[in-house]
Amino acid sequence: MSRDALVAEARVGGGALCLYQDLLVHRSDVVTETIPLAQLASVRIAFEREAAKLGGAIALGLVAALLLLVAAPLRGWLADLAGKAAEPGTRESLESVLHSVFSALAGLADALPAIGVMLLAAAAALAALWAYGRTTLTLCFAATERVLSLRGRDAALIEFAESLAARLSALVQSR
Repeated sequence: MSRDALVAEARVGGGALCLYQDLLVHRSDVVTETIPLAQLASVRIAFEREAAKLGGAIALGLVAALLLLVAAPLRGWLADLAGKAAEPGTRESLESVLHSVFSALAGLADALPAIGVMLLAAAAALAALWAYGRTTLTLCFAATERVLSLRGRDAALIEFAESLAARLSALVQSR
């Protein structure tokens, strides 16, 4: 296989795909795989966004908004209950237990805004991953398929897939 016969090349993950006249070679740090184009049934290239990431971002955003909205009223309500538990005329042991419990719950309610902000940050990260998407190259064989993907819209991989499809088409027409 000489370098003169190289038709196209693309980076995929930690390796490279090299298209020769009648071979596809996948090279990486750990493996080299040679695939005769005659074994390849079809090639598919797509830019995809994962709906689950968007759904997760929306759900986290809603939970964060709920926590941020509920935090202040919940804190106030629990502080009022703690204050009522400390009113005179109640038994001393019950008073101290209720006051401690309501004060602890009020302290937990103070942490809700921080948790809400962290959830909003996680929602923003998921939404960014969804928007960034991924370019997926699918090589279909008679009984199986191989999927190679990269984050983002990768123009070089799209060009490579077009070259591969053209070479595959030329191979089929020459039979």
